[in-house]
Amino acid sequence: MIKNYLKIAFRNLFKNKVYSFINIVGLSLGLAFSVLVILFVNDELTYDRFHENGENLYRLYRQPLMEEDMYDTDVYMPMPTAEALKRDIPEVEETVRLIPFGNLIIRKDAAALEKDGVLFTDPSFFDLFSFPLKLGDPATALTNPGSIVLSEDAADQIFGNRNPLGETLSLRLNGEFSEFEVTGVAKALPGNSTISFNILLPIQDVLSRYEDYARVENRWDATRNLLYVKLNDGTDVNLVQAKMPQFMNTHMGSMFDEMREDGIYKGDGPALVYRFQPMEDIHLNTGVPGGLSQPGNPSYSYILGGIALAVLLIACFNFMILSIGRSAKRAREVGIRKVSGAERGQIMFQFWAETFIVAAMAMAIGFLFTEFALPVFNELSGKSLSLGSMIESRWIVSGLIALFVVTGLVAGSYPALLLSGFKPIESLNERLNFSGNNALTRSLIMVQFSISVFLVAATLGMGKQLDFMQNKNLGFSGEQVVVVPLNGQDGERTLSLYRDILGGEEDIVEITGANVSFATGLWRRGYNYNGELMQTAVFRVDPRFIETLEMNLIAGRDFNPLLASDSTQSIIVNETFLSRHGMDQAAVGETFPIDWGWMNNPVIIGVVEDFNYQSLAADIEPAMMYMNPRDPILNMMIRIAPDQVQSSISKIESAWSSIHSDIPFTYSFLDQDMDELYRAEERWGKIIRYSSVFAIFIACLGLFGLAGISSIQRRKEIGIRKVMGASVQGILILLSKDFAKLILISVAVATPVAWYVLQYWLRQFAFRTDLDPGIFLIAGGYALLCTMLMVGWHAIRAATVNPVQSLRSE
Repeated sequence: MIKNYLKIAFRNLFKNKVYSFINIVGLSLGLAFSVLVILFVNDELTYDRFHENGENLYRLYRQPLMEEDMYDTDVYMPMPTAEALKRDIPEVEETVRLIPFGNLIIRKDAAALEKDGVLFTDPSFFDLFSFPLKLGDPATALTNPGSIVLSEDAADQIFGNRNPLGETLSLRLNGEFSEFEVTGVAKALPGNSTISFNILLPIQDVLSRYEDYARVENRWDATRNLLYVKLNDGTDVNLVQAKMPQFMNTHMGSMFDEMREDGIYKGDGPALVYRFQPMEDIHLNTGVPGGLSQPGNPSYSYILGGIALAVLLIACFNFMILSIGRSAKRAREVGIRKVSGAERGQIMFQFWAETFIVAAMAMAIGFLFTEFALPVFNELSGKSLSLGSMIESRWIVSGLIALFVVTGLVAGSYPALLLSGFKPIESLNERLNFSGNNALTRSLIMVQFSISVFLVAATLGMGKQLDFMQNKNLGFSGEQVVVVPLNGQDGERTLSLYRDILGGEEDIVEITGANVSFATGLWRRGYNYNGELMQTAVFRVDPRFIETLEMNLIAGRDFNPLLASDSTQSIIVNETFLSRHGMDQAAVGETFPIDWGWMNNPVIIGVVEDFNYQSLAADIEPAMMYMNPRDPILNMMIRIAPDQVQSSISKIESAWSSIHSDIPFTYSFLDQDMDELYRAEERWGKIIRYSSVFAIFIACLGLFGLAGISSIQRRKEIGIRKVMGASVQGILILLSKDFAKLILISVAVATPVAWYVLQYWLRQFAFRTDLDPGIFLIAGGYALLCTMLMVGWHAIRAATVNPVQSLRSE
């Protein structure tokens, strides 16, 4: 019997090739998109879950308990915390400190290269984390100073196919090259790890070479490292957390007393507390700063999952719509089978069998679509997903099986239940309505296009915000500004030599430098102002900084390199700095009451217009610029002429080679660096854009099929109208108007939902665009245009058929 059912199912599929094709392609696209999303969500949810002792691993972070909000939650800890925890808290089995160090210059033989992903860490690194070594002994790899562990990629890049163990590399630390012995090579790191590295070095090497780190090795008032802890098996972390206030008072009590004396903190207990964050919680917890990597926003996973569900529902609805539309042709078949003794359950089984065959074919083709789409999706999402990872995950395999079953049940539910319930007399007399006017059909079409219009509107709204961010006046000009990291070189000396070499070149407009290049970092310093704890962003700059970046100096004057006081005791602030301290431009010429030891009571000599040195998602903070040589210049910035970019870059690189021949030359453009701040939003905008194309394409496929069915069912009516003198235009309007009404209703439903969601999304940006009604008009017009094209093709075809053929008896 089952064989007979399958034979009939395949016969019906091949008999109706067009509608079978539409169903299979629509379902396969929906399933392919769903598989991509499952892979993405699985990758997000399994971050850091590969560590063998993951349930016992925690990262510490500091949470201020002060009423003032000038200090935020922070993941950087005082260096002595690690040993104190092991000594004072019995439940702490082991700790490891991590100090991110950015980039390092590596020299092997005569070749030099720059590598990022450098971490200084304790020998216990491999005890806590499951990063297996391809070569070397994890127990001793980081025990001795002068050791280096490379990632597999870094080892291949430097040594090729050679065994690097025992080889030496020269690393540039604190301005000098030192020899390090390769003691290990780590296997390729998982992509879903919040800890990544190319180079691991013993923490003693940073302490022995950098005074800034050595000076605070035993101090509790300075933070330098990330701290991870491993608790004993079976330990209740809440019990350990309860011991933290006493721990804080023991080691930092004197600091808290001083804060109370200064009126900064009025509480009885510690002013801040350490908290334990589970390792598996780090990636998707946006409430705690990222540390080595920025946390992912879990809402994006929910959004993407919702979009995938919407696309899959559209594909399922297509199947239902077309099945309902074709039901009139199969009504007589159902009647004859019932008269012949078929039971309702057998007929339901028949139609669901057809559905599951389509679903199986769609899933097979969907996997092919997924394989082809993965490179594009990986580029959009910034991941390295593969279909092979599905086999390793039970829940993915279970999810795909469930997806197949649910898709088959949902897609075939209404046709199976409806057709099997026909009464034989009605079926044989064809007194049934399955045209495009069927209530359920209309509802499904409206749902489809409501989702499609929503996605198109969301795409346009997100695109407008991205354009706004990329084109907004930031208060400075980053175009044609080349940023050259100095990699530990003497900034003052490098700037002076560059001006000597390139000062006479017409295409080199200006040369300056600063401690940070806006998009690549930010320094903040705190101070006590009238009994209130405050902080400001600080920029150690060269005298020509404001001029080079074309900032607007609205009061006072710029730095003068000829005035000795400007080099040590002068500051320029932004407008927000003045307003935050209750000042105005009249403060120019007054001293500002701060005492940082190396700069006391500096004079405010100028005020610049507020400038966005962070993402537009953040409010502008107080900012202070100074030339005090206590802080280094770490980045050189060169404004070049717009019409000779390549030749200017060549000159800059040539000058670098003549000054620092042993250091690789790297550069970027400041405006491109700022654009990187919005890469996540741009990536999600593209994902939603492609999703909307998927959704509306699948919806149009179904509409195309339904319009064809509708035109066939009404061909006698069309023939009569043509005999009575109806024009092609009139027939086109007749067949299109009902569908057009449905699309207009869909636009009316989707517009307020899209407006609300976009407004909610825009709230995360401190600087945002306004939603233009034109966005929703364009989205609705796009859906209406697609509808008219799909329906119009069938309408024109039906209207141009010879009436004699239309009226001919079947």
